Amino acid sequence: DSVYAEPFHAFMNDPEHFPAPQGGDDMQKRLVDMRAFLQRLLQQYTQGENVLLVTHGFAIRILLSVIMDAPLKYMSAFFMGNTSISIIRYEHGRPRIELLGDCSHNPEGIGVG
Repeated sequence: DSVYAEPFHAFMNDPEHFPAPQGGDDMQKRLVDMRAFLQRLLQQYTQGENVLLVTHGFAIRILLSVIMDAPLKYMSAFFMGNTSISIIRYEHGRPRIELLGDCSHNPEGIGVG
């Protein structure tokens, strides 16, 4: 049993309300920032352009939570392996997830699990 086991489980069960440690990520702020980022993207790209986002899995999970209007406690359900590819298409202001966390382009065993 690690000294971090209880805080880790508390974070995973309710990340939106988990108190950030000093200097740590505040999930409420991350949500606000990600919503604002998504709105800027949707306002800037209105003609069906493709947009490539490259970031780490945690940020992608937050973005997916925002897109799906799902509580952050469900973000751990989104598997994002190294170099995974997700495709989200917006049509008429509504998101459609076409591909989520695909790692089929990786050699066997790299970036999955």
